[in-house]
Amino acid sequence: MNLPKHLISLFQIIPLLSYYPSWLQLLVAIVFGAVVVTGFLLVVFLPAALQSRKQIIRIEFRNEPPFVDKSLSRIDQGSRRWETYFYRVRIDNTSDEKTVQVRYLKLTDLQEFHDAEFKPWRNTADLILEWDRQNPLEIPPGGKVLAQFARIFPPDLQAILDANLTGPNDIPQFVFTVPSGTWPMKMISKLPPGTHRFRVTAYFDNAPPAEVRLEIQCPPEQGRSTPEGMASALKIRML
Repeated sequence: MNLPKHLISLFQIIPLLSYYPSWLQLLVAIVFGAVVVTGFLLVVFLPAALQSRKQIIRIEFRNEPPFVDKSLSRIDQGSRRWETYFYRVRIDNTSDEKTVQVRYLKLTDLQEFHDAEFKPWRNTADLILEWDRQNPLEIPPGGKVLAQFARIFPPDLQAILDANLTGPNDIPQFVFTVPSGTWPMKMISKLPPGTHRFRVTAYFDNAPPAEVRLEIQCPPEQGRSTPEGMASALKIRML
């Protein structure tokens, strides 16, 4: 049997230890045992540990269906329907064998372009985004989920649902979908005209977090009296 050269050298040294004091023999035995045990543990457990931390989630956005969903929304059991737009990122589980468990979706690093540079906008803290209850929290291998992060409602629907909007309710607003009552919803609910950047980050119980960085150009208030006008003037791209 052909042994590696370093093992051959080690076996050649071991017989020579009998000529050295017993304490040195004991020390060498302890070190040798520790090396063997460590090597065994690395061989057995390291591949699994690396696999568990491997990035298997991809998040993306495009300013088109199905990422931008135009639909007719109804409140409770009412008969009236409103034209609404929902903005969603797609979370892809690229693993062939691992199901991931979603913990939450978060809005982070909100910035506004001001004085020729991007700056944190109004000291906004990271915010948990509301998870659509129709979406599963488990994403199977190869599975995809569209997760909502913002919406546009018509003015009369805003008057019902968004009493805390920072801007006027008589024009559609681009609103991040944070849970009702979340502070500081009032501070971040309306993006003013201009260019903004932010991240949508997904966190998981059994996989590393994944994120997508987006840039949005919010149009002036003139000419966006309807959700369709607002959506067509809004420009969002993935950075």
